[in-house]
Order: sequence, then C-alpha cells, then structure tokens
Amino acid sequence: MECACCSLDAYRTALCNLASLLKPCGHLVTTVTLQISSYMVGKREFSCVALEKEEVEQAILDAGFDIEQFLQNPQSYSVTNATSSGVSFIVARKKPGP
Repeated sequence: MECACCSLDAYRTALCNLASLLKPCGHLVTTVTLQISSYMVGKREFSCVALEKEEVEQAILDAGFDIEQFLQNPQSYSVTNATSSGVSFIVARKKPGP
C-alpha cells in the first residue's frame, strides 16, 4: 500500500478502509517496504510514501488491529530499482467488534 499512497495520512486511511472489509478477529497479512520513496520499472519511476517501522505499527494499531508478528527482513530490492531499508512481513488480527 505504501506504493499506492502519497502520504502517511493516505496510508492510515487506506488501512482503516481495508480493516472495514475484514470480519472481527480476521487477519491482515501483508508486507511493507520501509523507507522507500520511489521504485523503478524499466525506465519509469514511481513514487511511494517513505514509512518508518514505528509509523506502520501505529497506523495498524489505530486501524483496529493487534499486531501478532512484525518481522523485518534486512534484504532489500536492488538499489538500482528501489532504495529501501528492507521488506517487513506483518500479521495482524482485527480486534473483536464493538
């Protein structure tokens, strides 16, 4: 989602919208590339919102999830295609209903 959003606020809104599609106690399983501001596809450059781990964690919590796992993988994409601090894997569970 960081590649589809233009700001942290847009990312947070997208997470909340995604949360509304899940049943209570349903799981969100996703990846996020941290600190990536753009990526290349061939000769075309696409922008991303550069997120820090703490921002992602807070956005997930604020969207109504409990984080079960947040695994950081220091391996990243090719520096020539996308500079980042690595890809993280997230498993979160939507909190039970109201």
